[in-house]
Amino acid sequence: MKFNLLKVGLSLLPLLSVVFADECTEVEKIGANIYNCAVDEEGNATELNFSIRSNSIEILKTLLDRLSFKKLEKLDLNRYGLDTLPDSIGRLKNLKELNIGFNNLATLPDSIGGLKNLTELNIGFNSLTTLPDSIGDLENLEKLEIYYNALNTLPESIGRLKNLKYLDLDDNRIESLPDSISDLENLEYLDLYYNSLKTLPDINGLKNLKQLILNVNRLESLPSSISDLKNLENLNISGNHLKVLPDNIGDLRNLKDFNLLSNNLEYLPDSICDLKNLENLSLSNNVLKTIPDCLNNLNLEVLSLSENNLTSLPDSISDFVNLKKLDLSENKLEIIPESIGELKNLEVLFLSENKLEIIPESIGELKNLEYLSLSENNLTSLPDSISDLINLKSLYLGSNENLTELPRGIVKLENLKTLSVTNTKIYAVPNNIIENLSILYMDYVAVYFYNVNKNKCLRTTGLPESTLTYGACDNSDNTLWIISTSHKGIFRSKANPDYCLTREDGTVLLKECQENTDGIFYRDGNFIKLFSSDNQCIGSSSSENANSDDITLKDCDSNDPDQIWYFNNWNPFETPVNVVPLPPETVTIYFYNALKNECIRSDGSSVLSGSCDFTDNSLWEIPITHDGNYRLKADPEKCLSIVDGVVALSDCNESTTLYREGNFIKSPLSDNSCIATSDNSTLDYFEGCDANNSNAIWYFNIWTPPAATKENPTMTITTTVTAVVTEAF
Repeated sequence: MKFNLLKVGLSLLPLLSVVFADECTEVEKIGANIYNCAVDEEGNATELNFSIRSNSIEILKTLLDRLSFKKLEKLDLNRYGLDTLPDSIGRLKNLKELNIGFNNLATLPDSIGGLKNLTELNIGFNSLTTLPDSIGDLENLEKLEIYYNALNTLPESIGRLKNLKYLDLDDNRIESLPDSISDLENLEYLDLYYNSLKTLPDINGLKNLKQLILNVNRLESLPSSISDLKNLENLNISGNHLKVLPDNIGDLRNLKDFNLLSNNLEYLPDSICDLKNLENLSLSNNVLKTIPDCLNNLNLEVLSLSENNLTSLPDSISDFVNLKKLDLSENKLEIIPESIGELKNLEVLFLSENKLEIIPESIGELKNLEYLSLSENNLTSLPDSISDLINLKSLYLGSNENLTELPRGIVKLENLKTLSVTNTKIYAVPNNIIENLSILYMDYVAVYFYNVNKNKCLRTTGLPESTLTYGACDNSDNTLWIISTSHKGIFRSKANPDYCLTREDGTVLLKECQENTDGIFYRDGNFIKLFSSDNQCIGSSSSENANSDDITLKDCDSNDPDQIWYFNNWNPFETPVNVVPLPPETVTIYFYNALKNECIRSDGSSVLSGSCDFTDNSLWEIPITHDGNYRLKADPEKCLSIVDGVVALSDCNESTTLYREGNFIKSPLSDNSCIATSDNSTLDYFEGCDANNSNAIWYFNIWTPPAATKENPTMTITTTVTAVVTEAF
C-alpha cells in the first residue's frame, strides 16, 4: 500500500532538502515505512511517499488527526482496501486532487464537502450506492469520476458544481437523473454508459457539453431539448431502444460523431441531413429499409449501415466523396450500383452477408481501397477489375459456395497480405500471390503424396479413367492433389479438379469426382485409406516386384513401405533430402507449423514452438503409424505428452501416447482437443480442433523444412499462410 502526497508549485518555495524531520518524522513514528520525505524550511511535509503494512484505515486516521498537512495538495489513496474514509479527511483544506478509487467504500463522509479547493475527485471502482448532499459544496471541482459503483440516483446538490467540466458515471445503476443536472453549465463531458436510464430530463442548460455518452441504457426516446446542445461534438446513444429521433436533431450543427448502433430505428428524420459537420455516422443493427436521399449531402468519412433491412442503394451513393469506410454487411442487397466506383477515397468496404450475385466492374476504380469483404453472398465470379485495386491488403471471399476461381489479374495485387476463400470452390491460388501473403484461409491445400521408399510421388496422366502410378515429383499439376485441410474427403487432381481418386473394381483410377463411398479417402497416419473400409490403403500393386510403379488398393500394412506416404506442401525433389532406410516401426520427423515457420522442440525440460534447427532437440521418433509415444530424439526416454491438460515433456509411458488425425496432433485423453502453438511460441492444448486454426496445423516432415539450412538454421519465412498451394495458374 502506498501514499503519494505531493505538493504543487515548487518554484515558489526555497530549495528543498530530503530529510526526516517534523511531519516526516511523525509519519514514520505512526507506523509508515517512508520511502522519501521532502520538507520546506518550516518543517511542513511537501512531498511524501510511504507504504503501510497493515491497519491502513487506523493509520490513515491517526495521520490525519495528528498532522495538519497544511501544504498538501494531492492525496492518492488508490487501491488501499479502504471500506471507510475518516471524517478528518475534510481537514485537508488545501487539497486539490483526491484519488480514492479501487477501494471498498460504500459511503463517503459528509466532511468530504469541506474540501473547498478540490478540483479533481476520483471515486471510481468502489461500492457506493449514494453520494452525500455535501458533494455539492465542492465549488471548485472540475473533474468528478464515479465510474463502476452501484449508484441508483444522484443528489440534487450535484447541480451546484458550477465549475464541473468532466463527469464520469459509467457502469452504475442510475435509473433517472435529477433536474439539476441541467445546471452544470460548464460541463463538457458526461458519461452515463451502462446504466438503467429510461428517460432523460430537460438538459438544455448544458450549453458547453461536447461529449454525451448514453450507450447501453434503456432509453426509448430523447428529449427535444437535446437540440439545445449547440456545442455537442460526440453523441453516443447505441444499445438503447430508440424507435425514432426527435425532428430537431439536425440542430446539433457541430456534431461530428453520432453513434446509433443497436436501436430499433425504422427511419431517419430528414433533419439528420442538416448535420453538416458530421464525419462518423453509425446506424448498424437497426431496422432501416431505406436511407434519406439527402444523406449524401453530408461530409461523412465513416458510414456504418450493417445489420439492417436495406434491399438497394441509391445511385447517389456516389456523392459521399469523402467516405473512407462504408459498412453495408448483413443487409438484403442484391445489387451494388455502378456509381460506387466514384468513392475515390474509400479505404474499407464491407459487403458481406448480402444476396449479391455480381460485383460491378466499377469497383476497380476504388484505387485507395485496402480492405474488401465480399463473404457470404451468392457470387459465382469476380470482375477482372478487382486486379486494379493496387492498394488492397485484405480480401475476404469466404462462403460464396459457387465461386470457382479468382480473376487471373489478381497476381497484380502486390500489397495483398490476407486472402480468405474458405467454403468456396476455389481449389488453387496463384503461387506468386501466396509468396506475398501473410495469411491465407482455405478449406483446401495442394500437396504431393510422397513415398520415401520409392523416392517418388503419386501421379496421374491427367486423363479421365486413367490409372495412377508412382512417378517423378515434378512441378506439373499431375503430381499435385487438392485435398481438404482435414485430409478427409475427395482427393482432386490439380491437373483437372473435376476428377478425383476413385475406387473401381479393387483398383484406383482418376474418375469424375463422386462424394460417395468409392470416392472418399482420408489420411490415417501415413496411410491413404478408403473411407468405406478401415483396412484398405493405397500402395503398390505388386509386393513381390519392388520395381512396380502401379497403384492399387490393398490391405493396410505398416511394414509395407510402399504404403507409407508423406503429405508435402513443397516438392520433395527441390528440397535437400538425406534419405535413410525407413525403420520398420518408427520414423524420425520434425513437427512443422507453416504459419509460424516453427517446429515443436525441447529446451531440455519443457516443450515449445521454436526454430527448426539441425539438433536432436527439434526431432522426434514416432511410430510409423503415428499412433503411440512421440519420443524426443535428444532423450528417447522423454515424450511429448499431455499432463493435466498442459502440453509437457515427461517420462514416456502408456499414458503419454498421442496420435495423428490429418494435420492435428491429438491425445486419447480427448478426441476433440489438439496441440497448437500460440503468439508467444508456447504450446497449448485447446478444445475444439478447427482446420481454420492454422496454429494447430502440423506437417510431419522427415527433413528440415526448406526455410532452414545448416549455414542459417534459424532463417525465417516472411510469408506465413494457413494453407500453402503451389504452382501458379
